[in-house]
Amino acid sequence: MPTRVEDFPGDLIEPREAARLLGVNRHTIYGWIKDGKLPAMKFSGHFLRVRKADVLALLEPVTVAVLPSQ
Repeated sequence: MPTRVEDFPGDLIEPREAARLLGVNRHTIYGWIKDGKLPAMKFSGHFLRVRKADVLALLEPVTVAVLPSQ
C-alpha cells in the first residue's frame, strides 16, 4: 500500500480543488469526507487527498426540458 501521495496510482487532488470543481465551499468537501459521501486518503498523517473520479461522480446529470417552439 502506498504511503506517499507521489506513489499512489490515480489522479488525486486536494479538497480545495475538489471544491472548485464542484462549485462548493471546501468546508462542504470536508463535511462530505467526514460523512462518508466522498472517499478520501490521508498521507503522512495530515495530507488529505480525494480521487478526481470520485469528485466528478458527485456531479449529477441535469435534465433540461425543451419546450416546442410555437
